[in-house]
Amino acid sequence: MIVKRDQASRDYWAALQADEQWLAQSAVQNRQVYEVVPDPWLEYSAVGHERIIEESLRLFAQHHPN
Repeated sequence: MIVKRDQASRDYWAALQADEQWLAQSAVQNRQVYEVVPDPWLEYSAVGHERIIEESLRLFAQHHPN
């Protein structure tokens, strides 16, 4: 889930996480939802894509240790 750092976005994200329909989602129940900030996920360039790959590897390694 891409969440901006501004207060309105943070408040909406907090409210969403408490919502019954959100909590019923299988990805949420299986802890397969990751909170990230927009950078680098919304950047569209070769360098941005490289950063996205690096960040993806870091996130998944952090949540799924060998």
